[in-house]
Formats: sequence, C-alpha cells, structure tokens
Amino acid sequence: MTTIDATLRGAVAGAGDDLTLTLDPAFQGLPATAHGGSVLALFDALAARRGPRTVRGHYLRRVPLGVPLALTLTREANALGCRVADHGGAVLVDGRVAAAETDAGASAITPGPAPRHAPGPEAAPLPVSLTCFACGIDNPRGLRTRLTFDERAVGGAWTPRADFRDADGRLSPIALTTLLDEAAFWRARPARTPAAGRA
Repeated sequence: MTTIDATLRGAVAGAGDDLTLTLDPAFQGLPATAHGGSVLALFDALAARRGPRTVRGHYLRRVPLGVPLALTLTREANALGCRVADHGGAVLVDGRVAAAETDAGASAITPGPAPRHAPGPEAAPLPVSLTCFACGIDNPRGLRTRLTFDERAVGGAWTPRADFRDADGRLSPIALTTLLDEAAFWRARPARTPAAGRA
C-alpha cells in the first residue's frame, strides 16, 4: 500500500532547492486545481519539522494538477520558505513552515478541547463532488469526508484509513491541512449556502 504521504512526496523531482513539482490529479480541490490543503501538506513535508509548527500559504493563483511547476525552497535558520510558480515565472503560492507561533495573534494546530460551536443536530450536509480530495466520492485516494454546517459552524467526524497513517501510526499532516482548508472554504462563503458546490 502506498501512503498518501508517499504520493505527495513523489510529486517533487530534482535536487537542491530548485525543484519541479507535478501534483497528482488525486489532490484536486476545485476542477483541475490542487486542493489548498495538499499544497500546505507538501510544504510541511519538505520542511520535515517535528513538534508544533506554523504552516502558511499565500495563494495568488490556482495551482494546476499534472503540470510541471517550479518549486523553490529558501532555507532559514529555523524555517523553510516555499514558492510554487509556473514555468513562465508567475508565482502561484508563497509558503513558509516554521516553529509554532505563540504570540496572541498567531494560530497553530495544537491538541485541545472539543470545539464549543460544532454544528448542531439540525445541521445540513455540505455537497460532495466526484473528484475532490476532501469530499470526492469517486476519489480513491481522497479523504471522502462528509461535513455538515449550520449558522455557527462547519464540522464533521472522519475516521482515517491506513494510507493516512505514517509507519509509526501517526496521522498524516495532509489530513489536517485538507480538513481545515475544506472547512474554512465553506465557512468563508458569504451566503453560507452550498448551492454552487465544488466539482
């Protein structure tokens, strides 16, 4: 069995800090576009940090799938900068992975109590698609998660398959980045209605 982390790492070719990135179509979000959570997970994998960390991505354009892209790494003393660009030089994503920030305005993924505002029993299901890495019902490599929403929150329960576990049993970071990105996408929709859906 090939883990999802191995598939993600296999998208990177070359040596040094100037690499080529070709994302597998399994990582789709919007049509023909990489899911934002998969790009963040790739940055995290390249940084290879353990413990609490902050993973950031500033998306300027959609990231296409199955197309060779330029991936440039910038190493700092305690961080890794990542830039994805097309071969014409247009920057698609700027990212950075560093130690978790602890100031009052920062956020980091840390274990904590259950959310206080999970969707209630009247929550409506969000739409699913065929190929989305987060919710796609026909994406054999995807999470196939089912989220619900109400006026307060977007949420759901998800049980990881074996290919979303590391060799030591830990949950793959791509599950976290994808679930957070998916929930944030739906939470940020102005009308909070899923009518438009995702492909």
